[in-house]
Amino acid sequence: MRNSLPDRPCRLNRLACVLRRTTLALATALLLAVAPTAATANRCGTTNGGFNSHITVNGASCTTARAVTRAWLRSVQHGNTSTHRVVMGWSCSNTPIPQSSAAVHIRCTRGGAVIRWVAAP
Repeated sequence: MRNSLPDRPCRLNRLACVLRRTTLALATALLLAVAPTAATANRCGTTNGGFNSHITVNGASCTTARAVTRAWLRSVQHGNTSTHRVVMGWSCSNTPIPQSSAAVHIRCTRGGAVIRWVAAP
């Protein structure tokens, strides 16, 4: 199919034109593939009387996210103090928040789904 608009560089160097258009098409496709996942983050509130707060989830429901946060806290209450653990099939890790003595950021993943929250007494 011939382009209706004149494109002088393409007339001079067809290979460069094809490569430029292919690169642009691939970059556009990549941006479109990434953009919807960033927009699907759901805010899910808090659990355990506010101990688990700022819960967000990508790729799973808020019901699942809240259940995982409650199960994570139960594992802590039963003596699991490691920074990495598996909770309900989710691989979780926590990192201390530098400005706080007891609060931690928690991130749990399963497949492409991610749950994040803050746990603070």
